[in-house]
Amino acid sequence: MPSKAYQKRQRRKKQYSENSAVVKSTAREYYEKFKPKITRRILDKRKSERAKVRRHCASVKKKIARDCNYKETNRTRALKTTRCRLEENVEYRERNRQRALSNTRRRLVKNPDYKERNRQVASVNTSRRLKENPEYKENHRRACLVNTRRSLEVNESYATRNRQNAANRHKRLSGNRSYMEYHRRVSYARRNDYSLHTTGTCTKSGRTLSDKQQYWVKRSRMIAQSRKRRLEFALQKKMIKESGVSSLDVKMLFRKAQKCVGQGFSKLKRLHAYMKDKASAYCDQLPQDQPATEAQFTEAVDGVRHHTDSSEPYFWDTGYNTLPEDHVVAVDFSGKAHVFEPISSKSSLPGSSVDDVKRWHCNLQICKVTQDITDGVTELMNCILTIQPSK
Repeated sequence: MPSKAYQKRQRRKKQYSENSAVVKSTAREYYEKFKPKITRRILDKRKSERAKVRRHCASVKKKIARDCNYKETNRTRALKTTRCRLEENVEYRERNRQRALSNTRRRLVKNPDYKERNRQVASVNTSRRLKENPEYKENHRRACLVNTRRSLEVNESYATRNRQNAANRHKRLSGNRSYMEYHRRVSYARRNDYSLHTTGTCTKSGRTLSDKQQYWVKRSRMIAQSRKRRLEFALQKKMIKESGVSSLDVKMLFRKAQKCVGQGFSKLKRLHAYMKDKASAYCDQLPQDQPATEAQFTEAVDGVRHHTDSSEPYFWDTGYNTLPEDHVVAVDFSGKAHVFEPISSKSSLPGSSVDDVKRWHCNLQICKVTQDITDGVTELMNCILTIQPSK
């Protein structure tokens, strides 16, 4: 005698065969009504059971291989799903970014055509961002300056090409009257307000002066200039009287002295501006809420750590570690030990000796950068940033 479960299945099968059209339409309506929930439930079950995942992947691969239309539909659906997951899931977004970076590096190494296309797209994107984003433009300019200075210090051939290109450009534009006028105006502006070119913000007040204020400014300048000329004339007169030299020679000497003082003051301003750039880049890279480590300190100085013959005596006692016992120290033919690698000068002659070297590379096994040293350098950089040049 058949079991009750078997009889029940037979009754359901008979009822379905008699009303198959109604049942199918009802099921279709239910699926259309609750499609997102049903799809999510199926996906959750598929994730939880590895066997179902493998069977589903195998069936999808076979269907993609057979049906081209399904292949295109599956690709479109996968792109849409990926975009949704990138917006919703932070962890998936980070994994996707890391995977994309690794794939891009691999393709750049193996595929020359992709490398060229990537370079062109990056060039277009960089040009667009330089035009649209002022902050990115300023960061890009500073990074280019830092890279250029580092290349000039490290790469001798790059420094030679740079000097040659600068000389050729100056020679080509020296006959251009407008260029020389522009160069003169830029040099004058840099001498009088160098902070405009270094930090991008003028320290002087941006407000417009009234006619009365402009009059008093010009009057003060004229009074100061007349006092300076009167003092200069008195000094020239005294020099002529005591030395017996002609007035023309004395005026030429004073003019030459003024030119030397002006050149020295301009060079001092340029060096101070360069130091402020270095100090600003150094302070930006160091953490503000915690002490800096040796690795962070090295990164802040662009990885350039040198020893000079003038700075060494200050660190003989406390700035070095002890070498391990199995370390081999290089010794030259004259019996001198070389713990630090020398840096050859750019202007050194072919026949120059080792004694002419003034700088050496830092040895990470010996040199010890303590917290007091990093704090002292940071304090020095902050002092440089706060100092304003004299007018």
